Order: sequence, then structure tokens, then C-alpha cells
Amino acid sequence: MITVFVAIYEHRHGTDVNVFATEDGARAWKDELAREYWSDYCEGEPPSEGAGDAYFEAAGEYGDGEFFSLEEHPIQGALT
Repeated sequence: MITVFVAIYEHRHGTDVNVFATEDGARAWKDELAREYWSDYCEGEPPSEGAGDAYFEAAGEYGDGEFFSLEEHPIQGALT
């Protein structure tokens, strides 16, 4: 079975959805978002690893509706 990883970034201006072939790709996007918006919720510099997790944990504490979720889905009818 072939699966894809659907990454959902919810923020005050709407929702961005991207589909990745790997979980690592989706997590890299999460880290990229964290580095780009780090100063919105966090002080100092983002960590070299785990920036996405730290950022979205901090953002969740503010209750501003900024969230990141990751879902794994099989591709229906995919050749295996």
C-alpha cells in the first residue's frame, strides 16, 4: 500500500494544506514554518532540531488558532 502524508497548517489567515511522499518531508515543512514565524511566539533563536514541535507548542499556549497537524493516508486505487 502506498501512503501519503497530509500536513495541515491552520493560522489566522486560513489553512494551508500540503501533501508529502514522506513523513520527513512533512516534518521539514513544519520546521520551516517554525523558523519563519519563530519570533511571533518564541524568544531567541529556534533550535536546530525540533523547532516545529517547540513553536507549535508555544503557539498553542496563546490560543490564537495556529496549529499544525499531520495525517497519514493510503492512496486509493494505487498500484503496489
